[in-house]
Amino acid sequence: MSLESVMTRDPVAIEFNRTVRDAMELLDSQKIRHLPVLLDGGLVGMLSDRSLQPVRKALLDAERWHESELKEIMLEQKLDDFVSREPIFLDVSADLASAIDTMIEFQVGAVAVTEEGTLVGIVSYVDLLKLFRAVL
Repeated sequence: MSLESVMTRDPVAIEFNRTVRDAMELLDSQKIRHLPVLLDGGLVGMLSDRSLQPVRKALLDAERWHESELKEIMLEQKLDDFVSREPIFLDVSADLASAIDTMIEFQVGAVAVTEEGTLVGIVSYVDLLKLFRAVL
């Protein structure tokens, strides 16, 4: 079975120069866990909600201590400190076994899907679980 049949097409992505606030808003509003990160339209990394967990905790602490200035500084941080800069991706022609093997090998929950170097989709463990559930 092809990767293309399971992946989410035209995934929500974020530009590299955006802020932590922008990323959190996208992740929360879209109810997703992974954001491909683009620079001038090219895939340069992946951002997961897990990589932002320390910031979320620090934001809660700052709010508890009424440190609104610190909270704003954290939210306006650029994403470069949080993005895995070696994006893991597969070509759209790859099969599902390759996607599963890649996720296991790199211990990631999602893999970007490209076609001729352009981001065209994302496949996550949720996509795979939906497929497996339908098969059962």
